[in-house]
Amino acid sequence: MNANHSDRQPLTVGSLMRSMMTPDYPTHIVRLLEKVQSWLTQTFRLDGIDMPYWEVMRDAPDTLFEQIDKTLYRGKTKGRNCYIIYVEEKHRDIEIKNLARSGICSSMQNLIRQFELVPTLPDQLRSVMPFLMEQLNVSDLYLVRPDGHICAVRDTSFSDTVSGLDHFLYDDFFSTNRTGELQTVCPSFYAMLKRHAFETVLIVRVAMDMNQYGYLMCAEPRSMRIWQEEECALVYFLAKLVASRLFIAHEELPASMSDAGKA
Repeated sequence: MNANHSDRQPLTVGSLMRSMMTPDYPTHIVRLLEKVQSWLTQTFRLDGIDMPYWEVMRDAPDTLFEQIDKTLYRGKTKGRNCYIIYVEEKHRDIEIKNLARSGICSSMQNLIRQFELVPTLPDQLRSVMPFLMEQLNVSDLYLVRPDGHICAVRDTSFSDTVSGLDHFLYDDFFSTNRTGELQTVCPSFYAMLKRHAFETVLIVRVAMDMNQYGYLMCAEPRSMRIWQEEECALVYFLAKLVASRLFIAHEELPASMSDAGKA
C-alpha cells in the first residue's frame, strides 16, 4: 500500500513492516510510525499492496502471533491514534484475559458467582469490582440515580450530579471515546466528564419492565480506549442483575457507597 502526495516521497507499508520485523528494528521506527499516523489523517490513494514478511524467524509462529495479539489488545485499550511496539521485557508477562478469549458466557457465570456471594446490593457491587477491573480494565464503577446524583463503588468520596441523560440515551447503553460530541446534546453530562478528566465513557441503563432505576457508568480519565462489544455486553448483564435485585426488593440505587451495606 502506497500513500502518494505531491510533496512527499511515497511510503511503502511493506518496507516499513520489514524494518519493524528484523531482530533489531531501527531506532527511527517511532518516527516512521508517527509519519504513518500523520499521513493516514489525510486523503490519499492506494497504488497497490506490498506483503510484509519476516526477515528473520526468530520465534515459533505461535509465539509471534501471541506477541501480535498482545500488542493489538494493548492498542485497543488505549484507543485511537496510537501504536504499540512489542518490547519483550515489558510485555512478556502480560496475560490477555479479555472477554473474547475467556468467553462471554464464562465471564457472565463468574460475574453471577461474585454477585451472589453477599446479600446486600452495595456489597454485591463491591464484590464484583475486582472481576470488572480485571476483565474491563477499569478503575471504578459509577452509579447514576434517576435524580442525576452520581457515586462510585470504590472511590467513596466521589460525588457529582448530571441532568438530561434521557435527551440522548435512547438505547439501553451508550459508549464513546469522543466526549466532545456530547457537548451540545447533553451539556450537563459533558461538563461532568470534563470536571473529572473522563475521556471515554460507557453508560448502561438499569431498568426492569417499565421501571427505570438509573444507570451504571464506566468512565476513565486520560484514556481514549474503545469499548469492545463483549465489554458492553458484560456491563449490560450486570445492569440487568442490579435491576432484578432492585425490582424484587423494592429498593433504589444507593446514593453513597461510603456506609451503604456495611454492618
